[in-house]
Amino acid sequence: MVFKGLYNIIDTLFISGQKTNGIFQFDLTSTVKNITIDSLSLIRGKSNFHGGAIYFNGDSLFVLNSSLTDNEGIYGGAIYSNLTTAQMIIDNSCIKNNKAGNGGGIYSKSLFDSSICITNSFINDNEVSTDGGGVYGVSIIVDNSEINNNRAYNGAGIYSDINYATSFLAINNSESAFNFVTNKGAGIYVGALNMKNTVLHSDTAVYGGALYISAPSQSITMISNSTLYNNYAGIGGAIYSIPSDSSFLTIDSSVIRNNYGHHGAGINVTTSIKSVTKILNSEVINNTSFQYGGGVNLSNLHNYTNLQLLVKNTVIKNNEATIQGGGIYCQTTGTTDSSKIVVEIDSSVIDSNLSNNGGGIFIIARADFNSKAISIIDVKNSTISNNVAITNGGGIFVESNTTGSGGTVAESESTVNINTSTITSNLAGLKGGGIYVESNSNTSSSSQVKLINTTMVYNGAGVYNYTTSPGLDKSETIIESSILALNGTSLFSDTLISFGYNVFSDATVLGSVITDQLNVDSMMLNLGSLQSSGGLTFTLIPGVGSVAVDMGSP
Repeated sequence: MVFKGLYNIIDTLFISGQKTNGIFQFDLTSTVKNITIDSLSLIRGKSNFHGGAIYFNGDSLFVLNSSLTDNEGIYGGAIYSNLTTAQMIIDNSCIKNNKAGNGGGIYSKSLFDSSICITNSFINDNEVSTDGGGVYGVSIIVDNSEINNNRAYNGAGIYSDINYATSFLAINNSESAFNFVTNKGAGIYVGALNMKNTVLHSDTAVYGGALYISAPSQSITMISNSTLYNNYAGIGGAIYSIPSDSSFLTIDSSVIRNNYGHHGAGINVTTSIKSVTKILNSEVINNTSFQYGGGVNLSNLHNYTNLQLLVKNTVIKNNEATIQGGGIYCQTTGTTDSSKIVVEIDSSVIDSNLSNNGGGIFIIARADFNSKAISIIDVKNSTISNNVAITNGGGIFVESNTTGSGGTVAESESTVNINTSTITSNLAGLKGGGIYVESNSNTSSSSQVKLINTTMVYNGAGVYNYTTSPGLDKSETIIESSILALNGTSLFSDTLISFGYNVFSDATVLGSVITDQLNVDSMMLNLGSLQSSGGLTFTLIPGVGSVAVDMGSP
C-alpha cells in the first residue's frame, strides 16, 4: 500500500496531527503488510502511545522523499515500528525536532531478521529522556546521511540495543556531530560496528564522546577511513570500547585528533578479559587527557586480563596526559591469575607527547594473590622522539609490579625489545629519558632491555633498567649493532651483555667487547638531523666519516 503526496521545492502536502493525535497507525492484517510513505510532510503528530507520526506493525515500511517534523510519542517520536521479518527503509528524508521517551526520531524493536536502513537522509535535532535521540534499533544500516544535534541519556545519534545478540551498526559516508548525552555514546552507542568513510565530531558524553562500543564475544569492530575530532567524554573522548571475550577492535586508515577526556582522550579500551586492539595506518594526534592516556588508553576492570595492542604504520603525536601515558597508556591488574600486557609498535612514529610518567608510552602490569605480572613491548622499524616525562620515562616507561599481599607468591617480568629503530631527543625530569624499566615483586623480579640495530642518542638519559625483590632480582640490558651515546647517563642496569659492534660515548662500559667503540663524541659520530629516508618513520643518518658507517654486525 502506497501513500504518495507532494514534497518538493514548489509544492508540499502537509499532514498535521495538531499535537492532539498520531497521524498514521498501521496495524496490518495478514494480507497487507507493506507500507510506503512517499513525498509527504508529517508534522505535529502526538501519540499517547507510540509513533507520533507513524505507528507501524507489519513486515516492511518505506519512508521516501518525506519530512517528519515536530512529532511526539512515548516510543518513537516520529516513527515506531514493530518489524517482523523485513526492513524499514528511510531514503532521501528528513526526521527532525521529534521527541520521545526512547527513539526520538525512529524507534524499531526488530526481534528477528530485520533492520533499519537509512540512506541519503537527515536525522537532526531529536530528543529523548532515555535512549536513542535520533535512532533506536537493533540492526541498523546508515549510508550517506547526517545525524546531528540529537540529545539523549545514551546514544543521542544512534542507539543499537546491545541486549540483543544481533546488535549491529554499519555506517558509511556519513556524519555524526554535536550530539549530547548525559551517559554513554553521544554519537553512537552500539554492540558490533563496521564504520567507513564517516566523520564524528563535536559530540559530548560521560563515556565515549563519539562512540560507545560494547562488542560481543569474538566479534570484530572495524573503523576505517574515518575521522573523529573535537569530541569530549570523561572516559574515551572519541572512542570508548568495552569488549567481550576474544573480541577485536581495529582502527585502520583513520584520524583521531583534538579529542578531550580524563582517560583515553582519543581511544579508550576497558576490559576484564582477553582483547586485541589494532591501530593501523592511522593518526592519533593532539588529544588531551586530564589523567591517563592522551592518545590511547587500554586498561582492565578487574581480575585476569591479557591486553594486546598493535600499532602499525601509525603516527601518535602531540598528545598529552596529566598523570601517565602521553601517547599510549596500558594498565592491567590480575588478582587470581597472570596479568599480562603485550604492546607492539611497528613502522610507526611516537613523537612529541607529554605526561608526568611515560611521555610517549606508559605500560604497567600489576598482580596479586599467587599471580604474575608481565609487561612486554616490542618496537621495530619505528621512531620514538621528542617525548617528555616530567618524572620518569620520556620515551618509554614499562613497569611490572606485584604485591603478593597476605604472604602469597607473586612474580614480575618487564621486557623491552627495540629493533631497527630510532629513540632520540626524549626527556625525563628524573630517570630514563629514553627508556625507563622497572620490575618489583615480593618474591622475584626481572627486567630485560634489548637494543638491536638501534640508534639511541640525545635523550636526557638513556636506559634506566631497575628491579627490586627479596628473592631473585635481575636487570639485564642486551645490545648489538646499536648506538647508545650522547644521552648524558647512557645506562643504568645490573648487567650489560654486548654482542658487539656498538657505539658508546662512555669511556668505560662494563660488559663491552672488543668490537664495540667507546668514548665516541658527537663529532666522531657525525649524525645528521632527524629526517625521513623515504618512509613514514624518521632516522638520524650518519654523515661522511662517521665512526658508525659500515661498523655494524657483519
